[in-house]
Amino acid sequence: MKKPPGTSGLMPVKGSGCGIRPNIEEMEDSEGFDFSAASDLLQKNDDEDQLEDSSNDRNTTIADKKTPPTE
Repeated sequence: MKKPPGTSGLMPVKGSGCGIRPNIEEMEDSEGFDFSAASDLLQKNDDEDQLEDSSNDRNTTIADKKTPPTE
């Protein structure tokens, strides 16, 4: 049975305490991770960062760019 996006159940595990790890043999096909949209999301975030950086550059004045003299 396929679960709706954004929901999850308990993952079958082996071991206990610090040695806990996924039990691959007991996992179902519906359990796992879907990274199919990761590259699109990364590109969108990069584009937004570039827009923000260019906006900050335009808001910087000449006085902001000058450094005080050192003695």
